[in-house]
Amino acid sequence: MIKPIKFDLKLSDGTTTLRTLDDLEENLSPALFEHFHSGKLAKWLRVRKLEEHADKVEALRTQYLDDKNELDVKLFKNLCEIFVSEVSEEDAREAMQDYQPATIEQNSNDEEIESLKAEIEALKAEIEELKIQSVVQESANNESDEEFDKLIEWAEKNNISEDSIPRNKEKLVNLSRLYLGDNRLTMLPKSIGVLSNLTDLSVYNNQLTTLPDSLEMLTNLTSLSIFGNPLTTSTKDWLCKKLPNCKIYF
Repeated sequence: MIKPIKFDLKLSDGTTTLRTLDDLEENLSPALFEHFHSGKLAKWLRVRKLEEHADKVEALRTQYLDDKNELDVKLFKNLCEIFVSEVSEEDAREAMQDYQPATIEQNSNDEEIESLKAEIEALKAEIEELKIQSVVQESANNESDEEFDKLIEWAEKNNISEDSIPRNKEKLVNLSRLYLGDNRLTMLPKSIGVLSNLTDLSVYNNQLTTLPDSLEMLTNLTSLSIFGNPLTTSTKDWLCKKLPNCKIYF
């Protein structure tokens, strides 16, 4: 979900820019009226999650508009009575309801356009970032698929049963226990690191002299049984360092 884009408020003096609530509090002046009347001040507050302030500003703006409408009715009535003897308040109110002001605050409009442009540019940047993430994820998925294929190929070559290493990617993804003890294995494939959900790995009583670096990718591993293999002391030390949260049985 795309997040609301924060934008700054520029006051009509041309030099003051409000970015934070502290900025606003330090620059309280009638120059805020423009953003108050346009509704931009309330929006500025909302994108900063200042909901209580925004609600109060909008309530005040609504009250102002209601009061202004009544004042305009009285003003129009008095203006008309300069030229005619008498105008009822009801007629004046009806005339004002039909009246649509044609004036536009150009400065406010220009700022709104610039703000929208900034939001569009920010959205474009976010979309590009999402595209990049999608490409990276797709590439990672392709690499993962290749690793699963290599693991299955290794299992076939070494006559590992499907009960131990399923030939189905979906099952491999969710594999939590892998028992490869007593199989006369001389090596473990690098692709074993793709089994990220493994919690229990047993490779005891084999002929392993080295282990793949990819074992450190098994961050969910809590138990590793590796006794009965001619591993060097340095390999054992490496395992303890790379899998600090795993109980290792040498």
